[in-house]
Formats: sequence, C-alpha cells, structure tokens
Amino acid sequence: MKKAIFTTLALMAATVATATVTLPRFITSNMVVQRNAMLTVPGKAAPGSTVKVTATWTNGVLGTARTGADGRFTVKVATPEAGGPYTMTFDDGSGNPLRLVNILSGEVWVCSGQSNMEMNVNIGGLMAGADESVLAVDPDLRMLQVKKAVAYSEKDDCEVNMGGWVVCDPDNMSKFSSIAYLFGRNLQKSLGVPVGVIETCWGGTVGEAWTPYETLRGIDGFQTQIAIAEKCEFNDEKVKNYSADLMAKCGSTIADGGKPFDPAKFNTSWEKMPVPAYWEEHGYPALDGIAWYQTEIDVPKDQAGKPMTLSVGYFDDEESTYFNGTLIGSTVGHNMQRVYSVDGSLVKAGKNVISVRARDYGGPGGTTGNPDDYYALLPGGTRVDLKGEWRFHVLADLTASPELATSLSIGSNNFPACLYNAMIHPLHVLPIQGAIWYQGESNVGRPQQYSDMFKGMIESWRERWSRKDMPFYFVQLAAFGVPSVEQPESGWAHLRQAQANALELPNTGMITAVDLGHPTDIHPKNKQEVARRLSTMALDRTYGIKGETDGPRPVSTKFDGHNVVIRFDKPLAPRSCAIQGFIVAGKDGRFVQGQARLRGDDTLVVSTPEVKTPAVVRYLWADYPYVNLFGENGLPVLPFASDKGGIR
Repeated sequence: MKKAIFTTLALMAATVATATVTLPRFITSNMVVQRNAMLTVPGKAAPGSTVKVTATWTNGVLGTARTGADGRFTVKVATPEAGGPYTMTFDDGSGNPLRLVNILSGEVWVCSGQSNMEMNVNIGGLMAGADESVLAVDPDLRMLQVKKAVAYSEKDDCEVNMGGWVVCDPDNMSKFSSIAYLFGRNLQKSLGVPVGVIETCWGGTVGEAWTPYETLRGIDGFQTQIAIAEKCEFNDEKVKNYSADLMAKCGSTIADGGKPFDPAKFNTSWEKMPVPAYWEEHGYPALDGIAWYQTEIDVPKDQAGKPMTLSVGYFDDEESTYFNGTLIGSTVGHNMQRVYSVDGSLVKAGKNVISVRARDYGGPGGTTGNPDDYYALLPGGTRVDLKGEWRFHVLADLTASPELATSLSIGSNNFPACLYNAMIHPLHVLPIQGAIWYQGESNVGRPQQYSDMFKGMIESWRERWSRKDMPFYFVQLAAFGVPSVEQPESGWAHLRQAQANALELPNTGMITAVDLGHPTDIHPKNKQEVARRLSTMALDRTYGIKGETDGPRPVSTKFDGHNVVIRFDKPLAPRSCAIQGFIVAGKDGRFVQGQARLRGDDTLVVSTPEVKTPAVVRYLWADYPYVNLFGENGLPVLPFASDKGGIR
C-alpha cells in the first residue's frame, strides 16, 4: 500500500513538474513586438494556476493572470521603446517556466494578399539577376510566415511555417514573400529600429475570403455562402459534412457533368477554345461549373513507351489532367503551374490525347498565365507547344443553381471569410503598425462588388485591431494580357478603379504597378520596385520621412469643343513625344483612341477627329495598356476615367 501511495504521489509530482505554459504558435522567440503598445497574450497553463509574466525590459512583473478550469488565460503587457534583445518569461508555478528569447521591440506590419504578395525568391519573386541574398543577413529584421489554412469560424490560433518567428538570413529570406521582405528591409534601414513583417497570404484567392462574415452580409452576391455557413452554425465539420452530403446528392452532375465521357477519346465535334484564355471572353460570360478541354500531340515511334513531362499551364480554379485516359495529376489554385510526369507505359506512338477537366466556382474560369507554360516535353527532349486552339465542352453549368455552385467552393481557399477566420483573425492580439496588401486579380469581372467588399474589409481589419486609422497601403494591379489602347470594357481597368475607390477611406494609400506588368505573366518580376513604392509610402505617411509616393493626378477635366483639357497636380514628364493611353467618346459612348499633347508642364490636351464633341475621357483603360506618361518624380500617371469618378 505504501508503495502504491508513493507511486501515486510521484506521478502527481511529475505531472506538476512538467506542466508548462503554452502560447499561440505565432508568439515565439525571435519575434518583434510593436513598440510602445499593449500586447495581448492568450495561452494555456495548469487549471487554477497563476501565470506571472516578466521581461528583461523591466525589473518587475509585467502582468499576472489566473487560469480558468480549462486552463486558459489572457494577459496584457506593455511593450517598451525600440530595442532589445529581450527575454520574456511565463511562469505558472510548475517549476518549468516558458521563456521566449531574442525578442526585439520595433515596428510590425502585416503583409497579405494573393500570389503576387506570396511569391518568394525561390519561385521567381524577383527580377532576374537580382542577388538579394547577399543583403539578407539582418538580425534586426524578423519574419513570421502564417501557414495556409481555411476555417469557417474565427480561430484563436494559426499554424506557422519555419517554427515561428525567424531572424532574416539568406535561407529564411528565400522562402519568404519577396515584397514583404523588401518592404521590411527598407523600413528597417530607414528607421534604424527593429522591424517585423508577417506574411499571411495565399495565391489565387479572392478578396471575400479575407473578409469577415459580418462585413459580407451587406454586400450582394455572398448571401448563399453565408446562409450555408449559418445553417451549419459556422462549425468547420458541419460545413464540410454539409458539402459532402450535397455533393453526394448531386451525384454525377458534379462528378461528370451528368454526361458519361471517356477522356481517352478525342472529340473533334466539340467547339474550339483558345488556350490560354478565360472562357468568359469566348462565349461564356457567366459560366461557373465544369468543362472539359482536349488537345492531341504526336509522339515519334522511337519515343513511345518512354516517360515524358506535361505542363498544362494554369487553370482557374481547379483541374484534373488525363493522358490517354489515365489521370496523371490534379491541382487547386489558378496561380499554380501544372507540371506532371507521364509514365512511359501511357506514351504511345502517334496521336496521344490530353484531356483536362476544369472546375470553376466563381469569377473568371478557364486558362490563364504565360502561353509558354503550355507544353509537352517528349522523351527525346523535343518541346511541343500546346498553346493555341483546344477542343472545349461544358459539362455542368451551375450558374443557375447558386447552392450547387457554392458547394464547389466549400473546402477551397475561396469560400467567403475562410482565410480571414484562419489566417487574419488570430493575429489581432498582436499590436501592429499597419498592413500592406496586393490582391485583386481573382476578383476581375466583379468591380462593383469588389469596391464595396474591399472598403469593408479594410474597415473590418481596423475594427478588429481596435485602430480606426490603422495605415493600410495597397497595390493597384499590374498590366496583364493583350496590349491594347482601346478597351473600354476592360475587366482589369474596372477592377483597378474599384481598388482606387478604397482611397475614400482615411489613412489609405495606393501605389500602382500598372507600368511594371508583363503581357503573358500575371506575376511580374520587378517586386523590388513594388516594395520600394510601398515602403516609400509607409515612410512618408506613417513615419514622416518624406518621399515621392504619387505620380501626377488629374485635378480638373474640361470638355472644350473638340478638345479635352486635363490639368494635373504635378509636372508631367512624358517618356516619348507620342503620349499614349487616352481614349475618348462622345455622348454615343463609342470610344476611340485620342491624341494627347502637352500644354505647359502640367496640362494635357486630348482630341481626335473621330469625336467632334468629346464627353468622356479615360486613361490607361485596358488590361495591358501602354504606359509612357510619368511625372518628373519618375512615377506613372495612374489610370483614370472621367465617367468613373477619376482617382482620389
């Protein structure tokens, strides 16, 4: 009996001795805390214990908290002036306190958005020839990378990559957002204080995925998704089970479009569809659902039976690729290049059939990206170009059934609020200075909805961080697509204007990348200039370190007979005598290219013989406009339209 009692007491003592404080995974050693702020630290410890928090930036106890029956506690601690390194200790009396070391106090920024924010150096996030690694040893720059996740209810914690906060070095930098790293480095060098940057982004995602439910309720177009989430009580498992049940009920309508199909058979009767191209631009302006793409390649007899490589480029949103009827791969996310290995047993001499089952659940659908990324690499090393005309057939148009179409997005990274819940909301306990944002490509085609949503998203983030004036700086979309001047219905131009509408909110700022784009690459490589413009804006507007943040902006537009006279707020410096990018229309709304000439150093006169009495003028109103009008400060004139409110 004594032995049993002793054993029990020993086990109890061991349990007490090993009881430790646990914190959210984004509060770790090496972190940067926002200087002169109040840091909220939630955590867990032994139930009923008292957690004491101390730090080497002060002599006494910073704060204490009593845990509840579930072991949870929350403690608020004041952060110091810029400096460090410091150690924080969380002691629940277990004899095994938690210590966070190498903490710095300085400036903290959240960096969010989709693929152009996410792209790191390893996957081509910088211009060719740029060796940033030699500059990446910076102990005063710290980085936190939030792991990709979705959730249908607001989470208190999130997973992180690289074990939490890391010190900037060449290896860590190479895995991190190029823009976020460069932005943080520029701030750190200019301010002379530690800087922490938090990367929380996901390529190919829509803005509503980063916006909380309560904001989306009042915006048309999200009612079906929110109703599903409400029906499932915003419970992750219930939402997933609901989706699975719905998919099962739909049966072959979802799985095969209701029509049996052999992906090994090439269908010459199907219509033709250019690749790459969104199907909205080629006869299907409102299609959300499932479609098949097909093409054929010839394989020489001496290369049959040998493995090969197939790249089917970029499909929006998801695809499954078949080679001669056999599934060789599937990918989710329109920004992901599909490169698959084809087993030699599938490769035959002569015609080989490539079939792709594409699934789109909102926004643009079909193919996108660089045409050169559509190719087959034959066993002998011959490269076969796959861009051009493919065969195309719609299997399931779910546009008329919002619930069915919505079911496709459940479990994806584009369901409303799912990324906000998982990747933004947990971070609100960390005080930050501000946020930078680069997103919008995935919302092209829905400008009015984006305008309302984006403004609501900014305000909701500010509310969550309890800072109504929190700086929020963002990137206007780069040029992308077929170069053009006369494109009055340009989806990218309308989305750029929707982005600019957010400047109605105080303490927001927009830098443009319209002059930095590439016609066939949705991921332009000059991230250095994007980061430079963002950091210059932050230094100027947040920290008072003056810099050039804006190109010339129109301050007045006068329609004077045959002419449109536009005056700007800064001197103009065209980069060629022939100033391009202007289109004008009369009251009939028919746009034609206008000729612009400089009057003085801040005024342009635009006219064309084809429009006797201009009523509307637009500038850079195209997916990929020609940009040669800059200011003397080297920054481009931003796109604007006199009938869309211009820019603010």
